[in-house]
Amino acid sequence: MPSLAPLRGGRRWWRRRGRFRPRWALLGLAAWMMPLLMMPLLIMLPAPGAAEPVAILLTGETTLAERAFLDDLQSLWRGLLTPTSARLATQPMADPRRRLRALSRRRGDFALVNAASATVYLRAHPRLAALAVLWADMLHPLTRDPSVTAMTMPPLAEVWVFDQAPYPYPLLLELSANAKVEKPPIFLMEGDMAADALDYARGPVLLHSAPWPDPVLAGIMKRDRTLRLLPFAPGLLEEFTLAVPWLISARLPAGSYPGQTQGLELPALHHILVARRDLPEAIAAKMLDTLYRHETAMALYSPFFSRMESQLNAVFGKVLPFHPLTAKRFNFTSAAP
Repeated sequence: MPSLAPLRGGRRWWRRRGRFRPRWALLGLAAWMMPLLMMPLLIMLPAPGAAEPVAILLTGETTLAERAFLDDLQSLWRGLLTPTSARLATQPMADPRRRLRALSRRRGDFALVNAASATVYLRAHPRLAALAVLWADMLHPLTRDPSVTAMTMPPLAEVWVFDQAPYPYPLLLELSANAKVEKPPIFLMEGDMAADALDYARGPVLLHSAPWPDPVLAGIMKRDRTLRLLPFAPGLLEEFTLAVPWLISARLPAGSYPGQTQGLELPALHHILVARRDLPEAIAAKMLDTLYRHETAMALYSPFFSRMESQLNAVFGKVLPFHPLTAKRFNFTSAAP
C-alpha cells in the first residue's frame, strides 16, 4: 500500500510556501463578488453630468421672518420620505406678474404671491392654480395720540399708510369718496419714511401691514409704551372685507404685543402658493404634506406655520381656482378657472 506521507508532506510544503491559505481565498472571493453586489447601487446613481431634479419655488422680496419660513419649508421637504427625490430651491423674482408668467412658461414649479395678486392675475393663466393658503399679513392700526380710540371713517386724525401692502391706501381713498369726505387726511408713506414714522410719529394713525407677531413692531412697542394698537370702528372692518373679495378678517389675540390687553379683529391679506396644473402629482402631494403634515409640531416654534389653517383653502376656493389635488384633499369645490 503506497504511503500517504508524500501527499501529507506536500500539503505541508504548500502551506509553508504560502500558496494556499483559506483566509486569502475568502478575501479574494469577496473582492470578486463586490462589483456584482454593488451593481444595483451603481445603476441607481445619476450618470456623470446628470442634473439633480429640482423643484423651483419663485418668491418675491422676503423679510428675515419670511426667509426663516422658507428655510424651514426646505428642511421639511428634504426630510420627507416620498417617492420623489426632487430638491426644493427658491428663486427670487420681485414682480408677482413676472412670477406667474414664468411659472406658466414652466420656468418654475411653484410661485408665492399674495391673495390680491392671485385674484387679479391668476385667471389670465389657465395653466396655473392655487395649491395652498399660507400665512397672512395683518393691517395693524397704531397711534401714540391718547385722544384717538379707534380707526374710523371719516378718520379722526391723519392716517399714514405704509407701503408694505398694496390695498389700504386706494381702499381708504375709495371709502372716503363714498362717504363724501373732501381732501381726506390720508397719506402714503414709502421706504425709509415708513420706518421713521413707526419709530417717531406722534399724532397720526399709522397703518402697518405685517405678519403677526411682527418682531420689529413688538420691539418698538416694548421700548415705547405710548405706541398702542387701535380697534376698527364698528362697520369699517366689514366695509374693508366687502370692498375686495381677497381680504378677510382675522383675530389678533390679546397679548400678541406688549401692552395689548384685548383681542382685535383686523384685515388680513393672505399669501397663496400657486402651482402648475401639469405638475406631477407626486411633487404637488409632497408640497401639501410638507405644509400640513407637520403643521402642529412646526407651530410650536415657527409663527408662520402656526398661522396656517387648512380650512382657509375652502374659503379662498370660492374666489380662486384651486389645484384639483387640494380640492380633493380638503373636500371643497373650487372656483372655475
